[in-house]
Amino acid sequence: MRSVVIVPLVLLVACGEEATPVDPPRARPPVTEVMVPDLPVDHPSMGDLSILSRGPRRLSVDQLERSIEQIGNLGPGTVKIPENLALTLGRPDYVKVTEESLSPSPLFMKFMMDLGGIICGQLRDAEPLRAVDQRVFLRYTSKEENLANLLVRFTGIDGEAAAPYVARLSRVYEAGVTGGGTELAGYEAACIALFTSPEFLLY
Repeated sequence: MRSVVIVPLVLLVACGEEATPVDPPRARPPVTEVMVPDLPVDHPSMGDLSILSRGPRRLSVDQLERSIEQIGNLGPGTVKIPENLALTLGRPDYVKVTEESLSPSPLFMKFMMDLGGIICGQLRDAEPLRAVDQRVFLRYTSKEENLANLLVRFTGIDGEAAAPYVARLSRVYEAGVTGGGTELAGYEAACIALFTSPEFLLY
């Protein structure tokens, strides 16, 4: 029996043509200096930093529900996001999805804008009916104290670190008063601004 040998076509072509010389790879010049951008004067040395950062995560649905209860002086378990919406926002169903999605997606931010308007509007309407020590917007006599109280409720930022935030919230408050005509409308605007802030949503 005669054996058959199959020769690749590429070898047959190569035999009939002259070889084309190939230039040797060029040697890369050695790197002698790495340019590092200037850092602030009080910034720690880059060589001393050993902690790796990770991407930001946002509040889970459960964290969001409990946070709204704390912010609004509401009883435990009184805030419940509908199940179909909770699943859309990343809560696992433990059938197809077993881990909660905590990425700050555009869908989540859109939901927070809508939810902020609802929650802060409800707090505005309930404020006159509450005892002073249960109020969220009008607990103190001055605007600055009330805005600082809101900031602490949402973010935990207090003391000297709160000053620049209170200044920005004050401008939001003034815009809300101008648009809504009442001081409660100003606090509602500040509430929505905090509801959608990264200081509240992300960690």
